[in-house]
Amino acid sequence: MINRILKNQSRIVKIAFILLLTFTCKTSVNEGDPDPNLVYYSGVYEIDLNKDGIIDLKSDIRYYDYSGKIITVFYLVPMNHSQILCDENRRPVKLSKGETIPYKPSPLWVWNKNIVNIMTCEYYRKNWLGSWAGATGFIGIKFQIDSTFHCGWVNITADTLRESNIIFNYSSYNPIAEYEYIIK
Repeated sequence: MINRILKNQSRIVKIAFILLLTFTCKTSVNEGDPDPNLVYYSGVYEIDLNKDGIIDLKSDIRYYDYSGKIITVFYLVPMNHSQILCDENRRPVKLSKGETIPYKPSPLWVWNKNIVNIMTCEYYRKNWLGSWAGATGFIGIKFQIDSTFHCGWVNITADTLRESNIIFNYSSYNPIAEYEYIIK
């Protein structure tokens, strides 16, 4: 019984610490530490673009310890063969209404199937890092339906005011396979 109470208190302390980080986190990353230690991982939100029961994209938050400084990193993770439209530095391209999501990207854009960083913050700082910090925009997605790929987009907000979170607002995709898609 005592062990169970201690275990529950430990969970409560961890949850309280994570909430404290989430609410007070405000920016820059100490890149001088080449070996950060992952101290907590939290899957946040999953999205199924075409409602087929297969997750195409998710966001997650990871907390790292960089030489005693807690860093929070917000990521987008393509799932199940999905890809995110990124710039040449593998950062998600922030698109606007009316722009076209290309099936075959330009030389400046690439389809990236790996996890991408949306924004970063350092415990007790006041400014956010990353072009998405505090922004709302569209992210291009290429995802698989059966054996063909489709282009789509997700409208997100990288919120730095409330719970420092990635908010998925809405999404759409082109039902025609292997063809570009205009953001409407």
